[in-house]
Amino acid sequence: LSKFYSGIEMYDLAIEYAKKYLDIALKYYKSFGVIYLRDVCFAYFRCGETYYSMNDIDCAKESFNKCLSYVEKLHKSNPKKYSGDCGHFYLKVGDYYFDSDHNLSEEFELKAICLFEESHKYGQTNNDRDLAEAYLNCAIINSSKNNVDVFRKYLIKCIELLENILNGDIEYSVFNLHQAYCLLGRSYAETHDENISLNYLDKAQDLANRACNANINKFNELLIDTYQSFAYFYKIKNEYSKSIEYYEKGISLFGNLVKDNPDLHVEGLFDYYDSFFEFLCSINEFKYAEECIVKQEEMLQQYREIILSSASLEDLENNWYKDRAFVCKSAFKYFLTINYDVNKFKFYFKKLIELIENKSNLNESIKNSD
Repeated sequence: LSKFYSGIEMYDLAIEYAKKYLDIALKYYKSFGVIYLRDVCFAYFRCGETYYSMNDIDCAKESFNKCLSYVEKLHKSNPKKYSGDCGHFYLKVGDYYFDSDHNLSEEFELKAICLFEESHKYGQTNNDRDLAEAYLNCAIINSSKNNVDVFRKYLIKCIELLENILNGDIEYSVFNLHQAYCLLGRSYAETHDENISLNYLDKAQDLANRACNANINKFNELLIDTYQSFAYFYKIKNEYSKSIEYYEKGISLFGNLVKDNPDLHVEGLFDYYDSFFEFLCSINEFKYAEECIVKQEEMLQQYREIILSSASLEDLENNWYKDRAFVCKSAFKYFLTINYDVNKFKFYFKKLIELIENKSNLNESIKNSD
């Protein structure tokens, strides 16, 4: 019931039932011992994730900490039986800190890895998906810290596990495996190890194709991510026309998804245009970059009701104005300082002033920029 009410955002009832579950679990644990210890762990975790959904971060942290203190008791009671379960709790708590505290998240993910690897020693292989997820999370955390060797080490471990699982269950494993291929491909592109990079990107392409053959509607976004990774590879090589070609493939496929199911995909396409336009600005293709912003403006009008129902339209419109101003700002700087053309400089400068005058709540850094 707690999970049900969280799903429909009735959080007062969700936390009420989570606490009832906790009271019962603690009562049975005190009366009957370790057999109900796992229930206590899960009840505290359920309270933590409910408080987190309510944005009550302090109560969430307190519940998660209590959960993990009981997890340690559970592990000590029977490591052979419970190491995998305990790893799962550390993994899921680590996930909640993934965006807000990388150091704490990594601490919990590493603890989960130790517990899953311990469960392997006892002959348990049913936690391999969770172990692969922990490897992937640690890889992403170390990428943000620029620990390239550690980042790659965890990705390779993740891939080794998921490639074995994939033979038995493509649907469950495909997303994380595809992400790992793309991340490794991008990483090796950055160090100009082109053959290694292309090897992983080709694997990502093959996996995306296989997944689409199994379920075209569900896995199309994997192809889009693949195209974006190839675009990144060719950007690093300074082969910009090839990079643009892959971005355009992604836009074409994303456009088809929006036509089939606009409610699900319109914001994703809007964000994809953001990525494409930033790339175009970085290679001084300002006219093409502005075309992306025009496309976004058309989407804001065409899908206004959908966007209103799932996000703040004002925020999207503000971001659209910021992006357009960024194009103008970048362009007139380029034509003044890098490729001197006073007429084009005046053209883009006037457009930027017009945008600022017409949108009073533009980001201050843009309004006051030199």
